[in-house]
Parts: sequence; structure tokens; C-alpha cells
Amino acid sequence: RARTDGRSSDVRWHLCSDESRVFVEGVLTCIKDEGGKACGFAKIARAVRPQQAAGSLIATLLEGTEDPIYATDKEGRFVFANSAAASLLGRSVDQLISHTHEEVLPPPVAANLRATDQSVMSSSHARLVEETFPSGKGERVLLATKAPWRDPQDGLIGLVAISKDVTNRSALQNEREQLLREV
Repeated sequence: RARTDGRSSDVRWHLCSDESRVFVEGVLTCIKDEGGKACGFAKIARAVRPQQAAGSLIATLLEGTEDPIYATDKEGRFVFANSAAASLLGRSVDQLISHTHEEVLPPPVAANLRATDQSVMSSSHARLVEETFPSGKGERVLLATKAPWRDPQDGLIGLVAISKDVTNRSALQNEREQLLREV
């Protein structure tokens, strides 16, 4: 790609002179002569340490999914939300951060979420719950895994949640049950 586009990313394992391997990310740039013909390449690379790779991996996992993912503090304020969570709530990520469910959702929905979240935070394990959200696409049914978010000393920070939209599956299941009742 560097030859055709002038530049390309280069992220891969690199074999060092001592035979060890290091993961590197870099940019390969095409060098052209005065006539515009490729005459060489220049590469800038840096070793990606485990901490940096983890950050990139985590960012990709959080934003590379259609599943809403968020974290709240003990008081229920959003401290993280991915784009899918923001979209579900009809807001931007910036409009969610530092706000509570009560500030962004209708009161009955916010009250139900708050009660579930409080129950999960008071426990020591994750819980799978079905939740209903109003959205611009109509009511959505989500299957959410929620877990207490704890610090290394086991102190409660808040709650983490990841949800899967099961609206279509839920509607089909309801339709199936209705048909079975009619038989």
C-alpha cells in the first residue's frame, strides 16, 4: 500500500538481532524521486509494550462491537460508555459521561435500572438481566450482564455492564408461544 497510497501502517511482530521478538507498530512511507517515481521507503516504528497493546486492544473491543457497554460509579454516574450505549440512549458519549440514568432516561426506566444496579453492586458476582429501553427505533429488549466494579483492594467502585439487543429474538419467541397456545 505504501507504493500505491504513499503511506501504510505496519503493525506486526519484529525479529530482533538477538532473536527475540517484539511487537511493533509503525508507518511505512514511500520516498519518490523528482519525477514522482518510487525510489525507496522510510519506516518509523516503535515497540508496543504490553500495557500499550492492552490499551489498543481494549479500545478495539469496546468500540468494535454493536453491544452497548458502560460503567457507572457507585452513585450511578456514567464514567464510561461506548458508542453503542450512547446510541441506544439517543445521546453522544459526551452527553452521558458524569450523568445518571435518571438524567437521561424516563423516570420509570431509570428507577428500574437503578434498583437492578444497586442490587448487583451489593452482591459479589455478575448477574444476567433482561431490560427494556425506549429508543428512537421503538422499545428495545436487552439481555445485560452486569457486575460490580471493584478496585484491587476489593472496594466497590461502581458497576460495569454489557448488553445484547435481543428485541427480534424476544418478539419471535413471543410469536412462537402465541402460536403454540393456539394449537
